[in-house]
Amino acid sequence: VCLHNGAVCVVPITENGEIIMERQFRYPFNEVIWEIPAGKIDKGETPDKTAIRELEEECGYRAGRVELLLEVYPTPGYTSEKIYIYRAYDLVKTQTHFDDDENLTSKWFTKEELLDMITKGVIKDGKTLIALLSVLK
Repeated sequence: VCLHNGAVCVVPITENGEIIMERQFRYPFNEVIWEIPAGKIDKGETPDKTAIRELEEECGYRAGRVELLLEVYPTPGYTSEKIYIYRAYDLVKTQTHFDDDENLTSKWFTKEELLDMITKGVIKDGKTLIALLSVLK
């Protein structure tokens, strides 16, 4: 069993319903994929603080508030990882603060564009699919 401190992912939604996604290279698949902002929970950090921090670091937006939507166990057969899925509100533009090993770009999408990407298999990341389907219903 791989013990894991947990992680968060964030669905940042504007007042007009657009959602920001990021493109990031993922080494295990040798592929650049679309994901929502996400990251590991630091020791001593609460999941909601992680959600706010990761959104700003990766996309350059600070959330006025976040709401916990779901908790999921992505691979319960071999790891204790739990992912907390948040929705972010009241977004304020700031600037990104990438980790040394991060190289990503972000883009805003409409609900229709995201549903089309899901249907066509463009979005392959499990946490992103769960999060998007929970808010796009």
